[in-house]
Amino acid sequence: MRIRVIAASLLTLGLLLAPAQTQERVTLAAPEPLMHVETICQTGASCQPAAICQPAAVPCCRSCPYPPGHVWASAEYLLWWTKGDRLPPLLTTSPPGTPLADAGVLGRPGTSVLFGDERVNDDARSGGRFTLGFWLNCAHTTGIEGNFFFLGEETTDFSATSSGIPILARPFFDVLANANNSLKVAYPGLVSGSFTARETSELWGADVYLRQNICCGCCCRVDLLAGYRFLSLDEDLDISEVEIGTNPNDPLRGVPFFIDEGFHTSNDFHGGQIGFIAEWARCRTFVRLVGKVALGANCRTVTINGATRVNGSAPDTGGFLALPSNIGRYNSTEFAVVPEVGLTVGYQLTPRVRVMMGYSFLYWTNVARPGDEIDLAVNTSQPPLGTGLVGQPRPAFSFNDSDFWAQGLSFGVEVRY
Repeated sequence: MRIRVIAASLLTLGLLLAPAQTQERVTLAAPEPLMHVETICQTGASCQPAAICQPAAVPCCRSCPYPPGHVWASAEYLLWWTKGDRLPPLLTTSPPGTPLADAGVLGRPGTSVLFGDERVNDDARSGGRFTLGFWLNCAHTTGIEGNFFFLGEETTDFSATSSGIPILARPFFDVLANANNSLKVAYPGLVSGSFTARETSELWGADVYLRQNICCGCCCRVDLLAGYRFLSLDEDLDISEVEIGTNPNDPLRGVPFFIDEGFHTSNDFHGGQIGFIAEWARCRTFVRLVGKVALGANCRTVTINGATRVNGSAPDTGGFLALPSNIGRYNSTEFAVVPEVGLTVGYQLTPRVRVMMGYSFLYWTNVARPGDEIDLAVNTSQPPLGTGLVGQPRPAFSFNDSDFWAQGLSFGVEVRY
């Protein structure tokens, strides 16, 4: 009888303790939080995707832990070079004693180019680039990123003044004579004068796109991107000339003639953009590769103006290379392609701050530039050079396409939070 009571008591105690033992086993089997993914590649730990980058390591399944931070922003200093604008020969000279008919004429012995016949605004220039992005989900697989960049204005200045020697002349092709000729700016015993030219160039742009991750590890990721891109290139070429007759037999001796001309181009690109961003890290060092290509419309505007004033009188329409036959405002829209590649190398200073340096190359097709829109063929019969147009109206305007590129180095800092 006593044995039965003891056995019944042990059985009851076992049943009472069974739920507690089961609960204790569940508690011990529950996965403990793994090391936070933000510290994986910052502490120098080796990457073990199978052991560390488990879905349980972050609140969301299928998350992409690298690089850390939900929001990021960067600022970079740019040291870039751009493809210069190629100008035609705009000012020439000849040795003293050159006959009047040959002075400053292209192709004649002794003629040399003082300004033009080369590219301008192709020196290094400074600028800046700013980036802001954020993830749309806690898994860090879908996000939005935007960039804005600019280059400081590049300027080329040239001026020359002469009382006759050195000889100064503006070369052109004489339509009426069907031969090269020149307009004398300074020639001994005939005219003294000055020539001034200035070309400026400004470049800036922006893009915004959706980033979608397609491949990810604890120390690397590859994202595809798709979005919108805008670019703007504005360039101005202004020419000023002063002529004062010095021939004693000239009734207008000592009377100044002022000639002002301008060739202004504007290019605005709007297009859709696709590409990729890939990044890989080892310990505190990371490498980023960016490739983009945008397809869209390049809206081009060319404005040509010219005026001649005599000793402060009301200006007449037309200068020398800007005459009534080509003066005006012209618009055109052309299909354009804008690819860009970039390589960046950086170092993780703190869990939130990275420094970096890189190289970028940008290419742009079907661009209008001032030098391409100048026609050196001139019909001197049209006012103000002559009394009335006879023959072919030149200079004439037509859009001439060119390509453009910008490339250079960048130095910046990135903050992630």
